[in-house]
Amino acid sequence: MRSNNNNPLTRDEILSRYFPQYRPAVAASQGLSGGSCIIAHDTHRVVLRRHHDPDAPPAHFLRHYRALSQLPASLAPRALFYTPGWMAVEYLHGVVNSALPDADELAALLYHLHQQPRFGWRIALSPLLAQYWSCCDPARRTPFWLRRLKQLQKTVNLARCGSRLCIWMSMATI
Repeated sequence: MRSNNNNPLTRDEILSRYFPQYRPAVAASQGLSGGSCIIAHDTHRVVLRRHHDPDAPPAHFLRHYRALSQLPASLAPRALFYTPGWMAVEYLHGVVNSALPDADELAALLYHLHQQPRFGWRIALSPLLAQYWSCCDPARRTPFWLRRLKQLQKTVNLARCGSRLCIWMSMATI
């Protein structure tokens, strides 16, 4: 164990100190990145997540943990553990969908999400949209989507609603 608390713990130190009965369930090369891993004990699986942005302040990751702790299981995995640089959340079995759900199902999900308690911080949406645009597959960067991005950056008004983000859009369609 390290004596200096300024150094983040390694995955093996986290496992031996806080999850001694758990073992890695899959090889690190099977889809997870950034040092995160799935650990298992009998049939119970947990995702041990590492803070992936070394330039971001540790408070951002703690904020993420607290947000997951407040959300119901119908919207997010249950947060189990936090230590600087690491968090453990319940493993959720599921599939990756390549298409959006139908409009009624999506509206119900967004309504349910919007009914949750407030977290208390602002989200700068415009830089996130620009970052997503720059990181997406170049084949998907069509002139249509670039126009939509620019429209969103002009028309989306953000308001601080405690913990949730309220977005009012003057656009008829998304």
